[in-house]
Amino acid sequence: MNRPFRKSQVIVYIEFFLIIVVLAGSGSLPQFNTHGALVLALGLILGAWTLATNRPDNFNINHKAKEGASLCFNGPYRFLKHPMYLAVLLALAGICLMSLSWLSVLAWVALVFVLDRKSRLEERSLIKRSGDYERYSMQTKRFIPSLY
Repeated sequence: MNRPFRKSQVIVYIEFFLIIVVLAGSGSLPQFNTHGALVLALGLILGAWTLATNRPDNFNINHKAKEGASLCFNGPYRFLKHPMYLAVLLALAGICLMSLSWLSVLAWVALVFVLDRKSRLEERSLIKRSGDYERYSMQTKRFIPSLY
């Protein structure tokens, strides 16, 4: 097993561990509140739009592009490079707002850093693969349209 593969697997394991900690961090079911529910709904809507735009079989769990996968530049990808990562972060932020658990919030913050790192590795891989992605990458922000 080569080193880059292990690194990408570790990132995925950490990512899923942090998601579980966010979801289970309070030790009880989240309590409904409007702000949390709205942020959760926004994340779910963005995730659904992303899946409707980019085939699920086009996604890869690690940062390497799947063999035969096609690049997607429309739908939410017109505005940001990683809409599914943002959808996950928004949905989990909504859960954090409803659970008000410091452990969930800390895990969410750590997940932001992990997904940022994973997105950078993914972008490097895609730039090597395609000049189209390199041009797209220079014009499109990572997670927040017009900002970052």
